[in-house]
Amino acid sequence: MTADQYLAQFDNQTLDRLQQLRRWTTELAPTAHEGVGYGLLTYKLHGRPLIHYCGFAKHIGVYPTGDPLDDFAERLTGYRRGKGSIQFPLGDPVPADLLRDLIAHRVQ
Repeated sequence: MTADQYLAQFDNQTLDRLQQLRRWTTELAPTAHEGVGYGLLTYKLHGRPLIHYCGFAKHIGVYPTGDPLDDFAERLTGYRRGKGSIQFPLGDPVPADLLRDLIAHRVQ
C-alpha cells in the first residue's frame, strides 16, 4: 500500500489532519522516505524510523520514535499518551507549533 492509498481511506477532518502532518513532515524532512507499515503512515530518514501517524474516528495518533515524549513532556500535558504515542483529538484545535517542533526535533 502506498501513502496515497492509505490516506484515501479517510475523509473530512481525519484526512485533513493527516495531510497536514504529511506536509509538515515532508517540509521539515524533505529527504525522508514515506511509506506505510503496520497500518501507519511511516517516515524514515537515513534508513531509520522518524515518525508515524495513524487516523482514528476521534483522534490522530502520532508515534514519534526515540525520546521526544520525554523531551516534550511539559508541552504534551493534557494529551492522552501511551508508550510511544500521543493522541490528538479531532475536536480540538491542531497544536501546529507543537507538532512542527516535534517533527523538527526528530529530524535533528
